[in-house]
Amino acid sequence: MSWLQLLPQLVLYGFTSMLALVFTLYILVRVRPATDEAVIGYYNFHLLNSGRKVKGLTSLAQRQISPIYTAILKEAVKEGILEASNPDGHLSDHLDGLYAYGVRAGLSKVLVLSKRDLQSPEYSQSEPGVKLSLHGWITVRHVYGYEVELDKPAKGWSRVVVLEPLNIQERKVEASSWEAMKAVGELAANLKAAATVLEKELRWRRIQRVYERRYGEAVDRLAVEVDRRLKAELEEAERGVAPRPEEIPPLLPRLSWWQWLTVAFAFYLGYQYGVPYLRPHYPNIQPLQAGFVFALLLYAAYFIYYKIWRSER
Repeated sequence: MSWLQLLPQLVLYGFTSMLALVFTLYILVRVRPATDEAVIGYYNFHLLNSGRKVKGLTSLAQRQISPIYTAILKEAVKEGILEASNPDGHLSDHLDGLYAYGVRAGLSKVLVLSKRDLQSPEYSQSEPGVKLSLHGWITVRHVYGYEVELDKPAKGWSRVVVLEPLNIQERKVEASSWEAMKAVGELAANLKAAATVLEKELRWRRIQRVYERRYGEAVDRLAVEVDRRLKAELEEAERGVAPRPEEIPPLLPRLSWWQWLTVAFAFYLGYQYGVPYLRPHYPNIQPLQAGFVFALLLYAAYFIYYKIWRSER
């Protein structure tokens, strides 16, 4: 048997396998809860404004409005990253007592938000008995209410519905502000995504403040060190320019070695030749005395030159 003869059967088997795979994936998606929180049953939400229904396996979605995300938004308002939505800046006031549910409606995921506990018998009507599902025994409930649906779904959700349910026992709906419901829905639906972004911004703000504080401390330490060194240099400079004590000039002039030789030579001339010159005026003078006289005269000449004549010039 050739491959050409088996080809139609192979195509049929492949097509059947693909259909089975698609059907299996479809079933798995339909029975998979919209969130990974507790499954509370199969709910039928009757939307009275539009007349439509949202029905499917329903589970809690409280993590969508976790207090952690609210705390991040509060801190963002405190840091000035966001503006407060009310004068007091308490964003959590809009989310206090808010209930969130995830509905697996076929292949879609619908986020249902309400200020009322939709599991309560006041707002949900249960069908008699329970049904067995892949998630255990579940109940089928019906909820009636007036809705506000957001124009733009939040990330991860096909639709976002804010519901004001009908009180089944009293047959009435609590008065609500539709604009307020829409604002609360937008805030709650985008809370997780916004908090994720704001958390990164807040972390960067904290790191920036640490860097700025350390930079300021380093500048302060540098300024102190510069002032200390400058003060030390100024003190050293002041010590260097202090007036020196005035030197008292010697009474007698200081002679160099050759000048002392000339004085000695004058003593020799006076000793050898000064006696004949001085004896007519001083008959008792001796050769040694004549030498001293000539040496003193030359030394006196140096004194007059250095102390009087040269200082005046």
